[in-house]
Amino acid sequence: MHASPESNTKPTDSAFALIHATRAFGATRAVDDVSLAFARGRTSILIGSSGSGKSTLLRMLLGLEWPTAGQVLCDGEPLRRETLLDVRRRVGYVIQDGGLFPHLTVLGNLALLARHLGWNARANWQGWHTCTKTSSTDFPPNSPAASDNAWH
Repeated sequence: MHASPESNTKPTDSAFALIHATRAFGATRAVDDVSLAFARGRTSILIGSSGSGKSTLLRMLLGLEWPTAGQVLCDGEPLRRETLLDVRRRVGYVIQDGGLFPHLTVLGNLALLARHLGWNARANWQGWHTCTKTSSTDFPPNSPAASDNAWH
């Protein structure tokens, strides 16, 4: 993956940023000198062909892979192994293959971390609507948010 797009978001003001990041596996560079900044509160999309480095780039942002060269920033600070758990608890991420539990609904899969952290179900349902840009604040009668105990 090669990228150096112009951006209005400075790396130090962004939720996540890559600065001249490279990730090599032997002689193969999956990500090569990529500089990107992901603005807070915005949805970003990575588009590319199979094998272009999208998954590797995302894994570097979450500290699942470390750059061979360059730097990864989270909230303007270098990503460090000591802070990974805190970072991962604040980020929603669904892996490409085999990452969903088949016995749970989509919402149930999305709510796993929130449930683990003891977050309020009603607040999570409202957050889900915000994330999906729907305007509804009414909870469907059979929704998990119909009761605050639904996700516990």
